[in-house]
Amino acid sequence: MTETTPSKAQNALSLFMALVLSLSPIIGALSPRIFSPVMIISAILGLIAFRLIEKRWPALNSFFLISASGLVVLSGLSIFWAYSAEATIARSLDLLAHMIGAIAFLSVASEYKKNLYPHIAKVLPASFMIAGILLIIDLYGQSMIYGFLRGENQSIYGLNLSHLNRNVVSLILLSLPAFLIVWQQQKTKKYMILGGILLMIVAAILYKTDSQAAQFGLAIFLATFALVPSRLKNGWKILSIAIAVLILLTPYIAQYLYIYADSNFFNMSWFQKGYVSSRFEIWDFTARRALESPWIGHGIEATRAITDFDIPHKYHAEDSVLHPHNFAIQIWIEFGLLGAILTSIALSTMIKLSWQASYTKVKVALILAVLAIASTGHGMWQSWWIGLLVILAALITAISPQKIEKKVSVKE
Repeated sequence: MTETTPSKAQNALSLFMALVLSLSPIIGALSPRIFSPVMIISAILGLIAFRLIEKRWPALNSFFLISASGLVVLSGLSIFWAYSAEATIARSLDLLAHMIGAIAFLSVASEYKKNLYPHIAKVLPASFMIAGILLIIDLYGQSMIYGFLRGENQSIYGLNLSHLNRNVVSLILLSLPAFLIVWQQQKTKKYMILGGILLMIVAAILYKTDSQAAQFGLAIFLATFALVPSRLKNGWKILSIAIAVLILLTPYIAQYLYIYADSNFFNMSWFQKGYVSSRFEIWDFTARRALESPWIGHGIEATRAITDFDIPHKYHAEDSVLHPHNFAIQIWIEFGLLGAILTSIALSTMIKLSWQASYTKVKVALILAVLAIASTGHGMWQSWWIGLLVILAALITAISPQKIEKKVSVKE
């Protein structure tokens, strides 16, 4: 885009993209599964409109283009060693559609980021407040809204709130850009009051939820934001190496954690709440299976196809599992050491880029919060999860200034 005053068509497209992004918390509170179609449809419409308005295609982010292309290619190639060729083809085509949508969505949002911000700053905090209230009604009101939208009797859900875990994870992650906007406007009394309301909403959600992944993710965000020395010029290297080491050692760490926790922690009340002990057991038997084909793994969607896992059945009753509930183990069992190395490189590059940009602490902390949730909760290739992360990335891009902050070395 040029620096001239935006045309009516440009303003219309900016408003459309801003509304999609700003209303995402309400989507997360009511039906996070539609993040994927919303993202893809918005990407198609936005890309077509951008082409008609600007008479060109939007600039592509080279890092994301290479990462997305590499994922689709690796997924497709795994047909040669996967358990199920049919499942591999289906998932590869699904990933191709999502990656094309993600590239288009992020490209258009990035091109129009200056026009998006004023709209998002006005709408997102209020949208999050409404979404938070809706989710609180569900959490404390026996899934009243959740049951109504699905035509089900709310009494069938009882005291188990795990069906709302996606909603909770969505809102906790989307609360971070909402708080960032409030922080940017902190001298405005209206926004200070709104910030206090948002804090109370998040506290009420976290207190009632069964989603330990959401609680863990927010804790990691706060710890990272407080402790990461973002102004150290090469600090990103230390963090990247630490993450890479953890990813590369994950299959061994998972087995040790299961044995140690089973002997020392699983009788504690926090571990008995939710699915912690079951997760540890899943990590153990999927990690052991991953190491049976350590170099290239068992192909994408391997856990869905494997029916003879060596499962102790102390905490996980089923004979199979859809995914390992841990992104690193999922990479290992599907793509082996090759996938672990490529993932480490991609994360390192992402952290480096965030380290060189504005709001370093926020962006790096958000990356680690997402990794924390992906390490304990959802499957990597779930459509709603991909859609949520793309929308989250677009939001952070839109509300971050373009100014590059100077980093200082230790000597300075």
